[in-house]
Amino acid sequence: MIPDVVGALAAPTPTSGPAPPTPAAERVVRIKEAARLLGTSTDHLHRTWRKFPGAYLDRDGRVKFPVAAIERHIRTMSRR
Repeated sequence: MIPDVVGALAAPTPTSGPAPPTPAAERVVRIKEAARLLGTSTDHLHRTWRKFPGAYLDRDGRVKFPVAAIERHIRTMSRR
């Protein structure tokens, strides 16, 4: 009985091993990278970041943009 329990405890579980990579939905970028992805200037984003859905001022005082929101914006704009 004890060897069975020890064997079951030592068996790999779905949660063991390295953590999966962070999905793009959770990735954020700062203004310089967001401007490059959006094809606009950093000055424009500094002025208008509050209007961009998902953009926020982080605790470190820097404006951040979720990559998923940028990708959604690009898809929306390409449909027009």
